[in-house]
Amino acid sequence: MHFASLSAVALLAMASSAYAGSASVTNRCKQDLWVSITRAGPGETAHTFKLPTGRTWSESYQGTGNSIGVTTNPNYYSPDTAKLIWGYSDQPPMVYWSVNSVNGNIGLPFSVVAGDDCPGTNGFNGGKTLTCSDKENISLYVC
Repeated sequence: MHFASLSAVALLAMASSAYAGSASVTNRCKQDLWVSITRAGPGETAHTFKLPTGRTWSESYQGTGNSIGVTTNPNYYSPDTAKLIWGYSDQPPMVYWSVNSVNGNIGLPFSVVAGDDCPGTNGFNGGKTLTCSDKENISLYVC
């Protein structure tokens, strides 16, 4: 009986994670971009990596307080580096997200595309927070 309970819990956990949505960034530009991921949790560290032209980075939703920064400059933390910031928080059954800029505009067109029943945006939308089912994927396309 105890084994059956554990198996049911494990199966339920796998099933719920199988339906979780994801966040992705696709570089459609003719130049490399740099992406920096920052999390809100204690002990979380930011990491920055190059996203070559034509490539996509993706992750399953990671809870609340996620910031995905995109720049054209590998020196992400310089106050002179313009940043496109896409933030999201997964609070089941919804995911909340917004786009903004820090230190100026990166000078590249972008759009955020979400699921069929979810709002997206072409360019900055005034910092509005948008919401969608956390079962949907949300993708940032640069260029």
